[in-house]
Formats: sequence, structure tokens, C-alpha cells
Amino acid sequence: MNSGARWDAVVLAGGRGSRLGEATKPAVVVGGIPLLDRVLAGVRAARQVVVVGERAQLGDTRLSEGVALTREEPPFGGPAAGVAAALAALAAGGDTAPWTALLACDLPRAPEALEALLGALEGTDDPSVDGLALVDDTGRTQWLLGLYRTASLRRALDELGPPQDRSMRALLAPLRLRTVEGWEHTTGDVDTWADVAAWDAVLAQGHPTQGDTITPEEREHR
Repeated sequence: MNSGARWDAVVLAGGRGSRLGEATKPAVVVGGIPLLDRVLAGVRAARQVVVVGERAQLGDTRLSEGVALTREEPPFGGPAAGVAAALAALAAGGDTAPWTALLACDLPRAPEALEALLGALEGTDDPSVDGLALVDDTGRTQWLLGLYRTASLRRALDELGPPQDRSMRALLAPLRLRTVEGWEHTTGDVDTWADVAAWDAVLAQGHPTQGDTITPEEREHR
């Protein structure tokens, strides 16, 4: 646990991967690295990290000491149910941070996306802002590329009611969010084998991001 961090991290890794032939998406290798490993590399500086999914879905990924694994109820009960399970696990783990990052497991550029969010958080002192979320190049909010006040997430879950089979939009749209623009490829995810091939090509080229990339871990120690 990084007791000095302002944020915890939740990684949702419990989907069925139906468009990948029911492959275990967290274990899908993109650019030579399993998807879940890429996301976990971006959240090493968090106070606590919770992965929502089953051990069998994680492939060869070994969770570091201090990374908790939990499961939504019922299994495959949807992302809002996953967030509810994760917040319960964070509370059980001890002192929770004031902010919680919500990330999907299928984001090859999750470290860079989180960098953008943490950079925007540094300038956020308005107590009326419940969270920050990246928007893609079409202006669509990416709910699972977000950094939210932990208290606001708990309130949203209370107001949502039973979270089973409820969407992230249903959970998070009522919050007062500040949107953050990513840069090229930052918000892209992996849903199909065509996406895997496209990402392999992008990562092989070492596609540049906006400016010099600073990992969240480096930022935490500056």
C-alpha cells in the first residue's frame, strides 16, 4: 500500500470477451504484453489496487503483493456491480484514498491515459467536481478512463440502487464531471482480434504520445 497516494485504483477485468471468441480478455497479449499487465503497470503508485475478475481469467498475470482480487455479485453482473464490489474491497483493505481511478482491463494506453487524468487532477480544487473522465476524439465520455471522488462513487451507487446489469453510464452520468481530452490512441481499447492486430502494429511503431510520458509512479515521487 502506498499510504501517501491521493488515489486508489479499480481495474475491471470480469467481462466475457464474447467478441474475442470468449477468450479471457485480461490475458490477451498485445504488443508482447498481456492487457492486464499493461494496465497494472500504470497504477503501481496507487494507495490500493483492486482487480475485479476471477483468477482463471487472468492467465499468467501474477498480482503483486497488495493488489486485491474480488468478484462482482452475481458473476458477470455488469460493470456497475463490479464497481460496487471493488469499493467494498477497498474499504476492507483499510484507509481509502479520496480519489479512485476506474479503468477497464482492455486499454493498451492506460498508463498514458492515467497520466493525463492525474495531470488534470493537480489543477482540480473545486469541491463541486465529482470526477474527471477522458473523452475520445468523437467527444464521447469514456467512463472507464476516469478518476472520481471516492465519496461521489459511493453516493452514486446508493442512488443507483441494485447495481446488477446496470451500465457505467447509468452509474456515472449523474455525477458532475470534468472532461479531459486524451491524445491519439489514448482512449482506444481492445474488443476484437482485429483490434489486437491493429494495436500490435501501433505499438510496434512506438507511436508517440503527447510530450514526454511520465508514469504515474514517477509523478507520485516528484
